[in-house]
Amino acid sequence: MRWIKIREIREEDLETVHKIERNSFRYPYPYSYLHFLFTLSRKLFLVAEIYPLQKIVGYIVGVIQYKNVGHIYSIAVDERYRRRGIGKKLIKKLLEKFIEKKCKTIRLEVRPSNIAAQNLYDKIGFRKNYLVKKYYPDGEDCCTEILEIDEEDECD
Repeated sequence: MRWIKIREIREEDLETVHKIERNSFRYPYPYSYLHFLFTLSRKLFLVAEIYPLQKIVGYIVGVIQYKNVGHIYSIAVDERYRRRGIGKKLIKKLLEKFIEKKCKTIRLEVRPSNIAAQNLYDKIGFRKNYLVKKYYPDGEDCCTEILEIDEEDECD
């Protein structure tokens, strides 16, 4: 989508990101945790913005663990803008940043019931790694997925 710009988050974006988080998940991160992630990993916390309106319609946040493992903590797109390629653009941009930081493995967690997200991750190249029983507060399991990065890999 040409009208979507992916950029690093600014502190004033956190309230909008928190609203998207609350509307997207049964058990959303509290504002304080999103602010913590902003402080911890500002360069890997990205927003999707309708350009030139400057309306934030999605976000993704990642953290680097163990020097070379990128972890996608959360991704969400405003439900009015889903299925338009915004989530894919957010992931691709974060993958570029992880690759710049020399990450070799990217990991994430997803609910087995979230088929749309799993399909997106599969298209990008993630593969299912293992299942964690009763991971979520409501008792639902969690699928962990990983993407291995080769030297020649690029984010198409």
